[in-house]
Amino acid sequence: MLAPYFYRERELTTKAMVYFEDLAHRARTRPQARIHSELRLEASPPPPPPAQ
Repeated sequence: MLAPYFYRERELTTKAMVYFEDLAHRARTRPQARIHSELRLEASPPPPPPAQ
């Protein structure tokens, strides 16, 4: 539904809209709890990334 707006905004401005396109895709294909877990958003503020 919002795809045309995202694509047009991306043409007019920066590639920042890719972030929102990615979130929209994740929301369409995964449960919300899984998205939050993958993005480490289950806590506010999110914990630091794991040491590698």
